[in-house]
This record gives sequence, structure tokens and C-alpha cells, in this order.
Amino acid sequence: MIINHLLFFLFNAFATGWSARCYFILDSR
Repeated sequence: MIINHLLFFLFNAFATGWSARCYFILDSR
């Protein structure tokens, strides 16, 4: 159970980072 929760948190953090990076690149252009 705890492993699944940790994995979900990691995935959420990764998704947020990717979204922010993509937004930053678009904004830079």
C-alpha cells in the first residue's frame, strides 16, 4: 500500500515537472 502511494507521489511530481518544463519552453519561445 505505502509503495503504491509513494509511486503515485513520484509520478505526480514527475508529471508536474514535465508540464512546468514544457510551459517554460513555450514561454521562452
